Amino acid sequence: MVDDHQTPADPELYIKLRIHPQIEFYTNRIPKYSWHDHILRISILLLGATAAIFARYDELVFVVIVTAASSAITSWAEFSEDTRKIERYTSSVHELEKILSWWGSLGQVQVTAQTERK
Repeated sequence: MVDDHQTPADPELYIKLRIHPQIEFYTNRIPKYSWHDHILRISILLLGATAAIFARYDELVFVVIVTAASSAITSWAEFSEDTRKIERYTSSVHELEKILSWWGSLGQVQVTAQTERK
C-alpha cells in the first residue's frame, strides 16, 4: 500500500508506513553528516598546524592564506550545522524507537483501548 499521508491508518499500518520509513530516513543520514563534520574538523586542525609551521619559518604570506582558508572552513562548518543535525536526527530516532517500544509493550486490551480512542 502506498502512503498518501491523508488516509486514516490503523496503528500497525501507521507504524509500517510512517514510523519505520522515518527511522530509516534519519538513520541513513546520520553517518553522512557525521563524516562531513569530521572532515571539516580535521581540515581546520591541519590548517592550524600548517599555519603554525609557516609562522615558525616566518612565511607570513602563507600564514595569512592558510588562516583565511581555516576561517572559511570554520564559517562553513558553523553554517552547515552538521553537529546540530546529527543531534536532531539521533534524538528523532530515539524518540521514534521509544514510541515503538511503548506500543510493543502494550497488551491486547490496551491496544484495543488505544485504537478505539481515536
